[in-house]
Amino acid sequence: MINIAICDDDMVFTTRLEELIMDFSKAYSFDICIYFDGDTLLEAVKQGICFDIILMDIEMKRMNGISAAKIIRKIDEDVQLIYISSHEEYVLQLFDVNPVGFLKKPLYPE
Repeated sequence: MINIAICDDDMVFTTRLEELIMDFSKAYSFDICIYFDGDTLLEAVKQGICFDIILMDIEMKRMNGISAAKIIRKIDEDVQLIYISSHEEYVLQLFDVNPVGFLKKPLYPE
């Protein structure tokens, strides 16, 4: 089972991303949790919920994805962080949290 968190304040986008991931579930087993801001994701991690992969937006209400990841990295050094954002201007700031990738919105299935 691969545990995935999706953290983005755009409900339509999170639903579509979850659908794209579930299309791969024929070959892999996924458990997906959705969070709409970095603060609620961080609270889940602090409570002991472990994720293998976190797919996260950068600009969100309450706590942004970079701030959340800095704290999450202190709790879990092994989680694979992948940012999905339309804001390429933040890419250099992401080096502090060592993500495995950055995908530019919008995402397309192909």
